[in-house]
Amino acid sequence: MSKIHTAWGIFREDGIVELLDSTSQFFCHKALGDNSRWKYIDIKSKISSGYTDSPIFDPIEVKPEDVKYVTVPDSNVDKTNDQWDPKFVHNTLSRGMFSKKSVGKLKEGDWDRSDTRVDELPEYKSIKEFIIDDTPLKETPFGERCIDYISAGNERRGHTEPEDYIENREEKIYNLYKSMKDQGYKSQNELNPQRSKYDNFFDEIRVNIGRNGQILFNHTQGHHRLTIAKLLDVDSITVSVIVRHRNWER
Repeated sequence: MSKIHTAWGIFREDGIVELLDSTSQFFCHKALGDNSRWKYIDIKSKISSGYTDSPIFDPIEVKPEDVKYVTVPDSNVDKTNDQWDPKFVHNTLSRGMFSKKSVGKLKEGDWDRSDTRVDELPEYKSIKEFIIDDTPLKETPFGERCIDYISAGNERRGHTEPEDYIENREEKIYNLYKSMKDQGYKSQNELNPQRSKYDNFFDEIRVNIGRNGQILFNHTQGHHRLTIAKLLDVDSITVSVIVRHRNWER
């Protein structure tokens, strides 16, 4: 009876189309096993309107300097600054984000009309100060936000003590910088060949493509790698496209 009640609730709240979609996902999970949600969307994108014609789970290569701007808020994005805790470490400037559930979709709107530059983000400025100017991370804008956030009683990446978190971040950022400098940029498929292509896809730097083909950073995933790749002026980076503007694929 619980599944019948669940189905009735979906129908009542979201309508028959959402019910049919949820039912399809349920049976696909039984048939497809691990990562069934993404396998289902992969199949659905090939036969449904509203999705890109490109393979949705194939990362692409771009130049770091081509990722100049950040996706900005509008009514079509999945999350905006207004939905986050004001003290959240990434809640600065004007940013929007498309979540995993939007992967492969074509979206209208003005989320691509951005004047928020990647190199204006506190994350970029702080990593640059730490790596290039040898400024302690705790004295950078992003480091200060992290300290304030954790000191207010919040957890960040499993850390509840600001000093521990900052020390951990400094080590990881430096190691990432040294690795990229010595070995070049590595994709997630190169670093983690044992994992599924879906796990690796969502762990790449995430971007969206605007109406004129511009590549916009999709907030939250890949600040460190994108910043360091820019600082090192690497030839290309691997990115995963979450959303494309509908006008780009007309």
